[in-house]
Amino acid sequence: MSEKAFTGVQGSDFPTIEGGIYDATLTSFSDVRQGMNGEYVFWNFTPDGHDDVEVSIITSIGGGWKSKGMEIARRLKGKSDATDTKWGRDIKNKRPRVDWGPELKGSRATIVVEKIYDEDEEVYKNRVTNVVAEGALKSENDAEAEDLESIPF
Repeated sequence: MSEKAFTGVQGSDFPTIEGGIYDATLTSFSDVRQGMNGEYVFWNFTPDGHDDVEVSIITSIGGGWKSKGMEIARRLKGKSDATDTKWGRDIKNKRPRVDWGPELKGSRATIVVEKIYDEDEEVYKNRVTNVVAEGALKSENDAEAEDLESIPF
């Protein structure tokens, strides 16, 4: 057995981005985890232009038509144009049941990301607070660009 000099431990932070609206690709799902309220998964997205960042939203894996996971899947599959964060529960029109899972990897979406400070770990983290069909929400940069274009010179 060879000995190796101890050089120390470097605590690592996950890369974060500023809060805002981003177009993104669904890159993966976590393994199923067990929580106090049942089984859940993380939906992991990579925002455009931020290849080193992965941001996530958590949903149960229940198959109910009013579940957050079901509504996100409908939005990614083009079956819902809702943009609310009540996940369609307040909308009375058609809400078809759709199958969802790893086959959605690679789907495009527009996501709303928050940057929060975790006081316990003393680091910034990101979390996804909304997932909608790609282009359904405009980022602040897009809105500013449109405002600039409307100024007569």
